[in-house]
This record gives sequence, structure tokens and C-alpha cells, in this order.
Amino acid sequence: MCEYPAQDVREWLPTCGQCGSTNVDVMWEDHRILYGVSSPVYIDVRHPVNYCNDCRFCFYDWRAEEIRDETVKRYQAKGLTSTTSERTLSSVNA
Repeated sequence: MCEYPAQDVREWLPTCGQCGSTNVDVMWEDHRILYGVSSPVYIDVRHPVNYCNDCRFCFYDWRAEEIRDETVKRYQAKGLTSTTSERTLSSVNA
């Protein structure tokens, strides 16, 4: 069994930006992000959302940002065009 010093554990625990608590639950949720300007499309993405049990503040952290960025990069890499006003790309996240 691995044991980590308490300080190392606190470094990766989500911390509430509202009250500073680490009493935070992480839930995975489905979201749709709007991508593009002239012909925007919706891209489905699943990422973590942090919920503070002390002040009830919900927030994203770096993990959600990385997942959203990677999803957009995959969309771009597939060379998909934005000819329709709405498109679901659940296969991009597979």
C-alpha cells in the first residue's frame, strides 16, 4: 500500500475558490460547448465538476479545461467542417 504525506495529498485535492474548503465532491457531467464564430457547432463533452459541500459552490478546475481543450483539438484534427448550425460529436470523446 502506498502512503503519501498529507501535504502531497492536499496539493491535488480540489479546493473551493469561494470558501477555501477541500470538502469537495467531484461529479462527472455532460456538457455542450459552442465552438466557432461564423458557423458555430455544438460539441458534446464530459468533464468533472467540483461541488463544495461547505458553501455549495460549483466550479471547474484544470482537468475540465484540459478535457475541453483536447475535445476541440480532436474536432479540429478530424477535419470536420462547420457547414451545419448544430452537430453532436459524441464520437470525438470516445
